[in-house]
Amino acid sequence: TESIGLIKVNSVQGSGYSGNGQTICVIDSGINYSHSDLGGCSSDQFLSGSCTKVISGWDFFNNDNDPMDDHGHGTHVAGITASSDATYKGVAPDAKLVGLKVCNAAGACSIAAQISALQWCRHNATKFNISVITISIGDSTKNNDYCNNDPRANEINTIVGQNIFVDISSGNDGFTNGI
Repeated sequence: TESIGLIKVNSVQGSGYSGNGQTICVIDSGINYSHSDLGGCSSDQFLSGSCTKVISGWDFFNNDNDPMDDHGHGTHVAGITASSDATYKGVAPDAKLVGLKVCNAAGACSIAAQISALQWCRHNATKFNISVITISIGDSTKNNDYCNNDPRANEINTIVGQNIFVDISSGNDGFTNGI
C-alpha cells in the first residue's frame, strides 16, 4: 500500500494501462496459482493449461511442470505484479503470469536455475506473449555500478535486446550506499 502512490500506479491504471494483453514471467519461488487473487486454479486445471491468470510455468528446482510455490515469496511478487484483489490490486491486474520456480521451500535459489528460467522466458516469449520478466531474488551482493560480471548478465542482455523488459529487485538487503 505504501508503494502504490510512490510509483503512481493509480494514474497509470487510470490512463488505461492495466497489463491487458501482456504476460509477465515471475522468476522466484513459484506461484500459488490456487490463490483466489491469482486465478484460483486447481492443480489439474493448471497442469491442463486451462487457467486464465497463471497460464504456464516450470519448476527448475524439482524439474517438473508444476511451479507451485512452497515458500510464499513468489506468490507475494505475483500479487504485487498482477493481483486482481479489489483492495490490493497488482500493478498490472489484467496481465497473465508465468511462474518459474528457481528456489526451494527454504527460499534458497540457484543461479543456474535462474539462468535456465531466463532462457525459458526468452524461448517462450512469442508463445505466451511475454513482455516482462521480474526477478526478486537477493544475493547479499552490494553493487554500485552495472552488474555485467554477474553470471545472469549475458542472458538478461540478450532478452533486453529482444525488447523484453527485465525487472530485478534492488535494495532488499538493506544497503544504504548501493543496491
